[in-house]
Amino acid sequence: MKSKYIKIVSTLVIILVITTLLIEFNDMSSKTIDYNPNEIKKIAYDYLSDEEKGTVVTSVDDYIANGEVALNIEEVWLYASCDEVKLKTIGFGILWVGNDMKEHYNTFGNRNKIVLKVSMDTSDFLIGSVILFVDPVMKEVIGYGARF
Repeated sequence: MKSKYIKIVSTLVIILVITTLLIEFNDMSSKTIDYNPNEIKKIAYDYLSDEEKGTVVTSVDDYIANGEVALNIEEVWLYASCDEVKLKTIGFGILWVGNDMKEHYNTFGNRNKIVLKVSMDTSDFLIGSVILFVDPVMKEVIGYGARF
């Protein structure tokens, strides 16, 4: 009786482990997301307050070399970087826009979701770049990156 119970429990544990691994690694394939990086950068830039927009520069090096010239460029958001990241790799580095967003993206099925990290250099060297996370499907900002 005891060995039958052990076999059943062992089988269930193996099935659970295999299922968990399959779910975790189902996004390991190279899925591509269709998005326009400049559109995503513009969405992120438009989300910023006027005060934050006033600090965005083409690059830190350009700002050091040219000062105010780097600040007063139209479409400065084009100089931002836009990278794909898995939501689960961000961890505690995201400040959510709203609790509903946090709950939605923290569900088990969404941890492997690809979001876009938009990073913009700023003239404020003490707290660094502005980082925003954008959902490429919904095309909306879901959170800020922590600034120090």
